[in-house]
Amino acid sequence: MQFQSDISDVVVKVPDSEELSGIGPAYAVGIALNIWDKSIFHQITRKKYLPQMKKETRNKKYTGWKNAVRCVLGVSFALCFYGAFSSNGV
Repeated sequence: MQFQSDISDVVVKVPDSEELSGIGPAYAVGIALNIWDKSIFHQITRKKYLPQMKKETRNKKYTGWKNAVRCVLGVSFALCFYGAFSSNGV
C-alpha cells in the first residue's frame, strides 16, 4: 500500500480487518434496519500510508510503467527493447 500511496501521491487508508466482504453487507443491513447509523464506519480502525516518494522518482517509475504497458499492448519489438529501456524510459 505504501507504493500505491507513493505512485498516486495521495494518502491511502486501509482497514485493519482482513475480511471486508462479509462486513460490508452486514453494515448495509444494519443501517437499512436502523440498528446503527453510518457513524459505524468511523469506528473502523485504518492504517494510513502517506506519500513519501520524490516527484522525480515517481515520474520516472510512471514513465517506465507506461512504456511496459505499451509493450504488452503490442507496440513494435524495437520500440519496446530500445525505446522503453532507454535512459529516459526507466
